[in-house]
Amino acid sequence: MAKHRKKIPQKIEAQILFINDRVCCICRDPSKKVQIHHIDGNPNNNNLSNLAVVCINHHDEIHKSGGVTKAISTTLLKKYKHNWELTVRKQRTQQHEPLKSLHGIEKILFKFEIRKTAYEIVALKDSDTDGINQRLEFLHTLYLLEGYTDEILRDLDHIVIMPALNDENKAFLIANKIYEFFYHLVGPEHVKIKKRDINNLELAIKMIGAIGHFSAEFNKSSKVIKAVSMTFENIWDILIWYDLEPQALTILDQLVEISKACQIVFEGEKPLISGIKRLSKLRKKLRKITAKEQPRWKKILMRLSK
Repeated sequence: MAKHRKKIPQKIEAQILFINDRVCCICRDPSKKVQIHHIDGNPNNNNLSNLAVVCINHHDEIHKSGGVTKAISTTLLKKYKHNWELTVRKQRTQQHEPLKSLHGIEKILFKFEIRKTAYEIVALKDSDTDGINQRLEFLHTLYLLEGYTDEILRDLDHIVIMPALNDENKAFLIANKIYEFFYHLVGPEHVKIKKRDINNLELAIKMIGAIGHFSAEFNKSSKVIKAVSMTFENIWDILIWYDLEPQALTILDQLVEISKACQIVFEGEKPLISGIKRLSKLRKKLRKITAKEQPRWKKILMRLSK
């Protein structure tokens, strides 16, 4: 029986088309008609990180299993997607001449706004999805126009345990958003990675692990585990592109801890079996990606095979 396909919500469709300027991320030809492709092959996964805008010709090539031209791999498509979306963002921000406030009172004020926004996220009701998203989007806009990735991630790290313990929706939304603070890392052939980027990646991995661990143990939330799994998968691509094996090992450690947390039960509870299955599925997917893109990561491949 064919799998029921949900239509991409109109708001998400408009957002991904805007982010890509309605242009194919591969050929970047504005004259071609475009379609929206689900990168992981799941037509019901309408997360922005899983959607790529491609022209009809390249959409056909992506789905091609044989023939004269080699199909575009998932990893390669993600590189095209991230690089094009970064290009579009740079073009738009250059048009608006961002302040780039690095010194003095402006920097102090921006840091204050970041801390204030993080605290507001904690104070909002978990059901206030629009309010939470607005504040996360504000932080993302600061990242795009001003930088401050370090400060944003540190302040989110200060507050992230509270949503993970008590608020399923907040934990889900934050876990989904973290990866977007690394959109500029589209591969060493385009962007050189800095020590600061590596430190931020390590902090992000720690944060995502904490969200997954506490949500699994206390909330028993398969929804949050789904977001955590997808974010780890997206960050894994960056680690492969920049050959960051130690950070990849840290993700594997986090997956083990989250899986253990899924099995912890208090009186009247049941293990989070759906979370354990999702993490197992993620490990298989990471092994497949790694074997293809970084076969020399022997230690990681061995651990992923267990």
